Amino acid sequence: MATNERGHTVPPATGEAPSRAGIFGAFPTINDIILCSSAADRTSKIAGLSYTPSATRPAIFWRADATAGKQIEIYDGSSVRVLDVRDTGWVNLTSVGSFSGGGAAGTPTPQVRIKEGELEARGRITFTAIAVGGGAIVFQFNTGWRPYGEFLAPGAYNVANRLFNYTVGTGGALNINVAAGSAGTVTALSLDNLRFSTEA
Repeated sequence: MATNERGHTVPPATGEAPSRAGIFGAFPTINDIILCSSAADRTSKIAGLSYTPSATRPAIFWRADATAGKQIEIYDGSSVRVLDVRDTGWVNLTSVGSFSGGGAAGTPTPQVRIKEGELEARGRITFTAIAVGGGAIVFQFNTGWRPYGEFLAPGAYNVANRLFNYTVGTGGALNINVAAGSAGTVTALSLDNLRFSTEA
């Protein structure tokens, strides 16, 4: 049979009367999204397909029990890949956790977002002065906004010879450490370099 512009098999325009066999024969060429309720249901439906999924013709599923934004799954015959389309949009930092150690929102307003499983941040926070050689937890991220593995800011930040770095642990604590060689205390942090894969 011929195919249309979407690649579906269709009967010829002439010379063949419509038939049940002809209609059902075209169904396997329609790559619609397959609804499934769980991973087990997806496996069962893969086994029932009339074709073998491959890299050039994968099977696409919408999994009802998956995390919102991660319901689309693509099976290429060897493995399942999750299409992550989550995007929370920018939200204020205070909506995803709480300050400690005298922490507070600075200017610009600190904000975060999770897009495709990765958290990114912007803005500035302030806190009670951290002494040379000292450290403090200044913010605690809520569950769902924490790193999959500990985040360590690359290198040491040098602002007016104030040397420090910061980490975000898997428990959600944002910890700032001031180097022993710093010229003085540290009272603020730009979040523009904060980026990590989330636990979800």
